[in-house]
Amino acid sequence: MMLLFGIKTDAVAASEPPVQALLEGWRYFIRVPWLRAVVASFTLLNALIALGTTTIGPWVIGEELSRSSWGFVRSFQAIGLLAGSLIAARVFWSRPLYRSMIMCVCQALPFLVIGYAPTAAPLLHLAFFAAGTSIAFQSLAWKNVMQADIPQHLLSRVFAIDMLGSLVAVPVGQVLAAPLMNHLGLETTELMCFLLAAAGLFLCVLEPSLRRR
Repeated sequence: MMLLFGIKTDAVAASEPPVQALLEGWRYFIRVPWLRAVVASFTLLNALIALGTTTIGPWVIGEELSRSSWGFVRSFQAIGLLAGSLIAARVFWSRPLYRSMIMCVCQALPFLVIGYAPTAAPLLHLAFFAAGTSIAFQSLAWKNVMQADIPQHLLSRVFAIDMLGSLVAVPVGQVLAAPLMNHLGLETTELMCFLLAAAGLFLCVLEPSLRRR
């Protein structure tokens, strides 16, 4: 918070009720195809990550390696996030959002390693490092493109809808983890997560307006 002192901003009066403001943001959101495509793909992706990585992952890695191994594995995702942030901040890409959405398939790699090679620590570390790197690139590209393309008075409203859409399905993934594991088994569940995530991202990058960003 101390870093925010001294920053000058234009005071904006709250001239309309919050519900009306959100509705205006929603009307803009549904008119913009690339916004809808990205948020829809992350609604699915985040639910699958909650299912196959953050819920099933700790149990599987704890059983196959050790309880402490999961924390060590996730630290490689943090390292990838840091490395990706440093690189993304210094590299100029044409069509950064489109390219970063292609990179997001790396976030599905942990599904395959958890499902098929949970004892292969180097593969786990590599998969989570790649996932963290792709998160960094996508996050930076997403925020930059939104701030460049969305009218300023609608930006916070669209960001709110983005957060809601991205996180609303996470509890669904968490709830489905145990039933799917019991009925399909580990390998099939993780393969399903990978294929669904890849399909969602593939359909997203087919959107013509996204491919220009």
